[in-house]
Amino acid sequence: MYSQIVPNLYLGNVRSRNFDSSPPDCHTCVSVGVYDMKRPSWAENYVFYQLVDRATVPESQMQYIIEDSADFIEAHISKGVLVHCGVGVSRSAFVVIGYLMLKRQMSFERAYEHTLARRPCICPNEGFCQYLRKLDGDLATRRREQIRTQLEQVEASLEGAKSLALSSTTCM
Repeated sequence: MYSQIVPNLYLGNVRSRNFDSSPPDCHTCVSVGVYDMKRPSWAENYVFYQLVDRATVPESQMQYIIEDSADFIEAHISKGVLVHCGVGVSRSAFVVIGYLMLKRQMSFERAYEHTLARRPCICPNEGFCQYLRKLDGDLATRRREQIRTQLEQVEASLEGAKSLALSSTTCM
């Protein structure tokens, strides 16, 4: 019914929401539904995303779903989060892999393999994978820019320290 992907993050199918109680290692769970279904009785909070398939969803909506669900999961992960869809194979896997990429700094390939190792039945559709590969490239570019900026700041600090050291030796 559901699989633990990382501590307190579960990926499941429609049956996962029918438990009378939360997953056994969660005190309180929240749930992210990736299609039209009611809130599980045990879920303290519930977020629903309408995501039918990649062919019918514009990229801007996919970006919103991935970013918003990743923020929601991150905010509630200490309580336990179940991400579910009909079969627990494509839409929910899309959201979980996106979370791992955005919040755990995993590449698409690493996040996919990590999730697949814990839930062997995942198979996000090609449109979702295509979007996640694009996201992977965007995230890699952002990380390179952050590193470049940090290196420039370090170099500027070193130049400033070098100038200060030279000026203090010439004053003696």
